[in-house]
Order: sequence, then structure tokens, then C-alpha cells
Amino acid sequence: MNNKIGASVVVIGMMMTSAEVFGDPVNRTDVEKAQVDMITRVDDAVSRYASEIGIDPAYLTYCRADMYLRSFNHPANGHIPFGVNYNNITDSSNLKQLLSVREKYERAFLILCLANAKNALAQAARP
Repeated sequence: MNNKIGASVVVIGMMMTSAEVFGDPVNRTDVEKAQVDMITRVDDAVSRYASEIGIDPAYLTYCRADMYLRSFNHPANGHIPFGVNYNNITDSSNLKQLLSVREKYERAFLILCLANAKNALAQAARP
């Protein structure tokens, strides 16, 4: 193999590797749509859970507010899920990974909040 062909193979291999690692580029619209889709999935799962345990879905509003207040003061220091500046995400792979972690966290937080609210209401109803 001559040097030109070898160098071309190395460059193509590096380009393929970087595309696989970094994913496709994303713009602000892509990021916003991905976040809306993630929030919709979380809301659907948590609403189903509220129905399963027989708690008024209005408590989801309470739990979302609680989550917001607990995360509001987190600095944008890169820590997942609330320290991420989603406007700075430039590739689809990173976006998917970050939103996957955030989705799992939000779903778990909200389901736990609903379960705790259900237990608190049941305790309050006991004589």
C-alpha cells in the first residue's frame, strides 16, 4: 500500500469514527423538539402511574412544581440533568444521552412524588 492510499484510509477511518462518536449535528429547533418529546413521554408515563394508583392527576402539577423548585438553583455547570445548558448541545448523540438521563430522572422523581403524595393523603385520612 502506498503512502497516499494509507493516509486516505486513515483519514476516512477518523471521519467515520468521529461521526459515530459525535452523531449528527443538531440545531436549536432539534433540541427543543427532542425536549418536548421527552417531556411528553414522561407526562404519559407518570399520568398512567397516577391512574394506576388512583391519585388525582392534578397532583402531577404539584410534583412538577416541586421538581422545578428543587432544580431551579442548580448552576449551569454541566451536571446532568439540570446543570446542562441544552442550547449548547451540538450533536445528536450527546443530545440523546443527556435527554435519556433527564427523562429517567424526571420520571422517577415524579412517580416517587406521586407515591409519597398518595401515602400522605392516606395517612391524613386516617382517624
